[in-house]
Amino acid sequence: MAQTTDTDIRELKDLILGLDKKIDALDKKIEVSVAKTEERFNSIDRRFDSVDQRIADLDKSLNKRIDSLEQRANGQETRFWSLVAILATSLLGIIGKVVFFPVNKL
Repeated sequence: MAQTTDTDIRELKDLILGLDKKIDALDKKIEVSVAKTEERFNSIDRRFDSVDQRIADLDKSLNKRIDSLEQRANGQETRFWSLVAILATSLLGIIGKVVFFPVNKL
């Protein structure tokens, strides 16, 4: 059997401590990397929220414009049917005058 000496034990101890330090350094790097990744995701979430808000604002604006166009169209339709009613009444008046008050009998 091979006997281990104090120097071998110290070397192993130093190796283990070195590995432990390297593992701690890697843990810190991983923590920093995770923090950066979370920050990026939060930034992306804020951007999506901003885009969602802009879309909601555009939707409201578009709905207002559509409502305005519908009101204008209703106004135009009302004017058209009023003109048709006035013309029909005028035509009935002219026909009534010709029928009930002929010019040739005077």
